[in-house]
Amino acid sequence: MKRENMTEFQFEEEPKVKGVMTKNVITAKKEATIKELTQVMASKNIGSVIIVDDKGEPIGIVTERDIIKALGRGLGIDTKAEEIMSKPLITVNENTGVHDALQLMILKNIRHLVVVNDDNKMTGIASIRDLVKIV
Repeated sequence: MKRENMTEFQFEEEPKVKGVMTKNVITAKKEATIKELTQVMASKNIGSVIIVDDKGEPIGIVTERDIIKALGRGLGIDTKAEEIMSKPLITVNENTGVHDALQLMILKNIRHLVVVNDDNKMTGIASIRDLVKIV
């Protein structure tokens, strides 16, 4: 029986989140209204906006889902982002493998992850679509 030598195989390293994330993160202040957020999402063709505090630090995320839930509860288009945003933010390090990031999304039932560096600073955002493209 012939055996193959495992040293003959080249295994590629798993792609990292930083290779597929969107680096230009669209943000809005916590005072932004649903109307303003939907206008930004429509014009940029995106499904989420990161909400930042007065210092520009991310504090939450508003997704299409959050807006649908808010409108379904009878909230108006002048409702502020801070009232409907999902928090706390679920983050992933930029050096995390794509498969691990997907598992986190499945576990948390989310479609967007804020990507941070080793200093815990936001460097991007990864959508489930971004990650699935590479798998």
